[in-house]
Amino acid sequence: MAYVRTDIAIWMWDISLVLLVAALAVYGQKSTILSQIQIASINEKMGFSKNESACIAVACGELSERNVKIIKKPLIEVSPTDYTLNSVGLTQKTFEVKYRNDIAQLPFSLTKETLYARRSARNFVALTPTTEQITHFFELFSILPPTLHAYIVLLQSPSKPIGLYHQNRLLQAGDLSAGVVHLAVDQKFVANATAIVVLTSKNFAPEQLIEAGMFVHYISIEVASIGWGATGIGAYYEQEMQNFLETQEAILYVAAVGKESK
Repeated sequence: MAYVRTDIAIWMWDISLVLLVAALAVYGQKSTILSQIQIASINEKMGFSKNESACIAVACGELSERNVKIIKKPLIEVSPTDYTLNSVGLTQKTFEVKYRNDIAQLPFSLTKETLYARRSARNFVALTPTTEQITHFFELFSILPPTLHAYIVLLQSPSKPIGLYHQNRLLQAGDLSAGVVHLAVDQKFVANATAIVVLTSKNFAPEQLIEAGMFVHYISIEVASIGWGATGIGAYYEQEMQNFLETQEAILYVAAVGKESK
């Protein structure tokens, strides 16, 4: 099933359909375009907002009869984006992969129940956290690997000033929610998060990428203990993010944390 923003759907339909049918044919799979689909129902079940919509459905493989279960709730919360910046330059970086066993180890307070229960949070609630939650969150960065730097955009707080922090040092005070939403390619759900975490490093290398990924997973597990959720942000404007942080270091990982809407 293809889904796109409604204002660019017309030309995307044909492209998506041709590519999908061609790919299926390469692997010997049959395809059937479904002429009648309940768009409103699909949009609801897939968790689409008013900015996105199902536009076409294709049945793949051999037709057969089977039992199905009714979906009781939306499969996923889809946060639409508004890709408005077209003149983005690409920077090519190469590195030699070196296998090492001295990657920083982190003290995960992990249980099987916590691991199984954790999910990426895609819908935050703009609720003011407690002072204890904010304190616990900032304390997590005390064991940040020395090869990484952490920038934190604090959006919600009862006592600590909101604004941009480098680790625990305030760089810029004020409400920066509109700015970080833009930097995250206008993913609106980001504005309701408690904080945005950006990990950078002077070295764009496999070791630092692994450490950044491990640390964000550590953050994700630890904030679950205070009732928060976390998610990685894969779409962002890298050069604009560097300008916002006033750094030339490589952006390795961007994540959002906060109270999740269940």
